[in-house]
Amino acid sequence: KSQIGEEQVKLSWDRSTDADGDAVQYQVYFGEGKLTLVSTQSGTQYTPTGIDRGKEYTWKVVAIDSLGAKSESPVYTFKTKPNSSPTVPKLTFPTDKSQIGEEQVKLSWDRSTDADGDAVQYQVYFGEGKLTLLSTQSGTQYTPTGIDRGKEYTWKVVAIDSLGAKSESPVYTFKTILNRPPEKPNLTAPYNKTTVDYKTVTLIWNCNDPDKDTLEYELQYWKKGSIAKKSTTTTTQYTIRNLQPASTYEWKVIATDTYGAKTESNIQAFNTVENRSPSRPGIISPSNEEKNVDPKEVKLRWNCSDPDGDPLKYDVYFGTSRDKLNLIKSNITANEADPGTLKEETTYYWKVTANDGNDNTVESEIWEFKTKPKVDPVLLIALGVGAVGIIIFAIWYLGI
Repeated sequence: KSQIGEEQVKLSWDRSTDADGDAVQYQVYFGEGKLTLVSTQSGTQYTPTGIDRGKEYTWKVVAIDSLGAKSESPVYTFKTKPNSSPTVPKLTFPTDKSQIGEEQVKLSWDRSTDADGDAVQYQVYFGEGKLTLLSTQSGTQYTPTGIDRGKEYTWKVVAIDSLGAKSESPVYTFKTILNRPPEKPNLTAPYNKTTVDYKTVTLIWNCNDPDKDTLEYELQYWKKGSIAKKSTTTTTQYTIRNLQPASTYEWKVIATDTYGAKTESNIQAFNTVENRSPSRPGIISPSNEEKNVDPKEVKLRWNCSDPDGDPLKYDVYFGTSRDKLNLIKSNITANEADPGTLKEETTYYWKVTANDGNDNTVESEIWEFKTKPKVDPVLLIALGVGAVGIIIFAIWYLGI
């Protein structure tokens, strides 16, 4: 009628004596209700297998000598102690009726103890309203997936030992924090109402999100009084090019988080510098008032630059009258022009205008050169008469 742990079940009895000195064997009968012969042996101990907790077992021993004479013990009954359930898991985070960010949701609980020393597993139930078994595990933490903001979730943990005995935690409820919009973008450069280069302007801002969401930005900028241009970026700066000079521009940034919440910055303004005119074109060749220019070798060349780096285009005017020059080249980008076929012993005039594409045009002074005359064959003969002929030819040819 005793009660013991299943790990303690070892059947023991005293050795029998035999008056004739015969060797004695023992027949061990054991069972749960019905006795069954499980061993015939000379020893006085036997350990049965397959013992369960919370069961009633019976046993007896029959002593038998070498000639078959027997003596039988009384039948004994004992019970094994019932299986103990693990202690109730204590839920530690999130606490009941708490409110946390969705990135903080990691379910945690204290480890259960088992009076029988059994290994304990944990069944984790979780859901939005309805509890669903998500995990069976030995650890005491679980991170659910698919957590949204502004939702209510419930959870519990069931501790279960190796024999199936369970203890269940209370059901806890928590809410995730509603999505919060991004902070207001702060426009940092260019400073409000400052003046910048119209060719390249880098707009810079900063912005944070209280929920650490990735942000997307819509940049809007416009010339004052005009329709806004829009660009989308995930960085906090954007470079725009080729704005209008001497103009006022306004801009703003709209930040959007991954849940679609938007926040708009203030509007700021900046001014672009005025466009500066090109330098006045300078002559390279032929040099001004140059004489005896070979009419077959004339190439008009000049230099010119723009302080803003604007690409320049040139109009070239050319003719034999200072007061009536003809346009011979228009909108060329090269700093030279071919005037075409020229006459001998003729004075030509020319000028260049440079335009930077921003309504700034500058005009060179009017330059002139004279082509050399055609050489008379008679004078070539004079070269043969010596130094006097050479001097005469030089006076005639050079106009001395």
